[in-house]
Amino acid sequence: MPSADYFTSKEHEDKLNAYKKFAENVAITLGATSSEAEKQIDEAIKLEIQIANITEPSEGRRDYETMYKKFTIEELTNKLPEFDWLKYLTETFSAANITLTTEQPVVVYALDFLTNLVQILKVTPKKTLANYLVWRIIMNRVNNLPKKYRDMKKDYHERIFGQQSETPRWRECATFVADNLGNAIGRLFIANYFDEEAKKSAKEMIQNIREAFNELLHEVEWMDSSTIEVAQEKANAIVERIGYPPYILNDTVLTNMYYHVDYQSDFYFENVLTTIKWNAMINLKQLGQPVDNEEWLTPPAVVNAFYSSTKNEILFPAGILQPPFYSKGYPKFMNYGGIGMVIGHEITHGFDDKGRQYDKDGNLKQWWDDVVIERFKNQTQCMIEQYGNYLVPEANMNVRITSTFHSSMPPFIN
Repeated sequence: MPSADYFTSKEHEDKLNAYKKFAENVAITLGATSSEAEKQIDEAIKLEIQIANITEPSEGRRDYETMYKKFTIEELTNKLPEFDWLKYLTETFSAANITLTTEQPVVVYALDFLTNLVQILKVTPKKTLANYLVWRIIMNRVNNLPKKYRDMKKDYHERIFGQQSETPRWRECATFVADNLGNAIGRLFIANYFDEEAKKSAKEMIQNIREAFNELLHEVEWMDSSTIEVAQEKANAIVERIGYPPYILNDTVLTNMYYHVDYQSDFYFENVLTTIKWNAMINLKQLGQPVDNEEWLTPPAVVNAFYSSTKNEILFPAGILQPPFYSKGYPKFMNYGGIGMVIGHEITHGFDDKGRQYDKDGNLKQWWDDVVIERFKNQTQCMIEQYGNYLVPEANMNVRITSTFHSSMPPFIN
């Protein structure tokens, strides 16, 4: 389901029924009787509705300073004794041969949610919990199952989102390879399609746009001079990553990234499970290791750009430094209107409602005073109301300014 309110709002009752039917059809195809599927899926979805009811709306989940809570496992256990956190985490990390103690620090971003969740788990039958977990795993991997399962998902999506064209199988396979073997694909991509001149041009544009941004800060009426000064320091400290990480040109490094991947040409689903296990192992083994600031957050062939609050860095993969966003054959004004627009957009993420909570070094720290924050919130609320009044005549609906607003919000306006 697209969001928690689809489980809880009467407005979406027909979509919830479509979701139930999807789950029942999958269960029946896997061998359950019609009556048993209906009964067990109904209980699992009742649990999912309970979870949806305690889920913080997406807007609230962007207040990282409020949400961030750090405990030891012992402290978390004292707060939420109904759940055996040490056993759960120990079992999880044992796959990576990592031993945990009660002194291990853990960061919790949803303490209220966990508090409510453990109460739900206490009174929910184990069979319902098992059915719910199995269903969530199956739903997550439907695209990797045979066509009859994918057709069920397609029918469900048509009920939820309207008529949709089916993604060609070749594209799904190409996407899977690109998502999971991104650096290997990236090595081939940059060898065949990336012009090194793009890196030099992008670096020059970033510097010019950064300077223009710093000048515009002086026109922001709701910021005081001291905040503007610190904002400029943060803008100047933004690290740019352009094109690709140098380490993927090293054959040894690239080979070591995939040494444990053993794909079999006749076992597609097993290959998917191998990839999931491999990715999980990489993440688990990072516990206790120093942060690698040179590691890229995305592979080179991706057609997108990114800003990281915790690293205060902007990242422009080789995939987006291509037409129509950029070409060395374009006049400068076209490149500034293409990739230049993207550069400016990513820089502003360091100062939007999420980025403002992190300082120039990527630490979660309030560097705006309360007065400036209040002015910022008033300014953004004004924009929400302005765009929320726009009517889409074809749908007879006003524009909904919620989850998409933060990604498109230009925060530095007067």
